[in-house]
Amino acid sequence: MSTKRKLCFIILSIALYFILNIVYQKYIIKDNYSYVYILKNDVVKGEKIDLSCVQKVKMTESKDFNCYLNIDDNYVFSKSYYKGNILLKDMILNKDEYMKLNKGNELVSIKLKFSDDAASYQIKKGDIVNIYCSAKLMEISNVLKSINNENILSNNLENGYVTIKLFEKVQIIDCYNKSGNKVNKNNNEVVETIMIEVLPQECIKLNSLKKYSDFSVSIVK
Repeated sequence: MSTKRKLCFIILSIALYFILNIVYQKYIIKDNYSYVYILKNDVVKGEKIDLSCVQKVKMTESKDFNCYLNIDDNYVFSKSYYKGNILLKDMILNKDEYMKLNKGNELVSIKLKFSDDAASYQIKKGDIVNIYCSAKLMEISNVLKSINNENILSNNLENGYVTIKLFEKVQIIDCYNKSGNKVNKNNNEVVETIMIEVLPQECIKLNSLKKYSDFSVSIVK
């Protein structure tokens, strides 16, 4: 075979390869792929769904996926989810439906006494934490009666102090620094105040303790 014929054969083979590849991609496997939304960052319960928190990607179609593809401001996340999750229909709720399910809940802020401890450098919006308070027995005696004995971690009668696990596995709705601004974790800011969501009766109890207690947190996850 002459050099010219070899060259023509190579060119035709390359052209045929690209033509077949285009046909395969466009027509043969077209229906084997679908588009889904992936979370670009961690999100928290009740947060509004918008294009800033998701990324549209193409992936192999699966019957197991019950994906949500209609990004609408009228919907919020039903729970907290981590970056990288596929956005599914059971992860979202209509705002009105969400408000009905969480009717009566109140947002409250808690200032951490020991804002320079390790947890204050690590906690962030969306984290699940346990919240503790320490106070003099005589100052919170009335509130103490309404607290489960299992949550009383220490009862130092000699010095007149008590430490209580006030909330277990609650979600941080937001974090603030000492200036009252939302914390930017990229700047390694210290968290001084956290915001959580509680039932009305828990809110009353918390507000009764605020004046006399020091609060701290431990990270659950």
